[in-house]
Amino acid sequence: ARPACRQLMEKVNETVNLCVALNLDMVVVAQQVSWQILRLDSIIGSSFPIYPSASGKVHCAFLEEGELLKFLNELREVRPELAAEEINRFCAELASIRREGVGFDCEEIFTGVRCVAAPVFDYTGKLVATVGCSVPTVRITEESSALLVREVSQTAAAISLAIGGPRRDFMPPSRTMLHCPVR
Repeated sequence: ARPACRQLMEKVNETVNLCVALNLDMVVVAQQVSWQILRLDSIIGSSFPIYPSASGKVHCAFLEEGELLKFLNELREVRPELAAEEINRFCAELASIRREGVGFDCEEIFTGVRCVAAPVFDYTGKLVATVGCSVPTVRITEESSALLVREVSQTAAAISLAIGGPRRDFMPPSRTMLHCPVR
């Protein structure tokens, strides 16, 4: 995945993270750091919550139903303040991600940073990782958002194919990094 992530970073000049799930967190297992001065840098091995990160949403969207229910129950235990309405909104967002193949973090983890992520599938069709870009909101335009969504999706698909994953056709996303609600 490293060469594909490097090519993605060179195309979009934004930091690229390859992440895997561990319990209720997503762990950064590889990273290509942007040349930009203003950027989000994570340390390899660092983690961030699955809920409500872009990578975490993508991970949850492709869990089997039983695994998703288990995750939601664990989430409610550690985050009892989450209202049923928020969980329902989260689940509705997962349905969009399954259709569109991309997830967004609209400043839900860090104020001033938005992310887009896409799934990486192995030869069995199981999600094994996510590829995502973290972008300071001051640099997001319609053009950069369209480029990021397209390139992140294509990179995740290329990595999937390289490890024997099935080709998946997703619908074009109904939103962009600019037009997602900040919570």
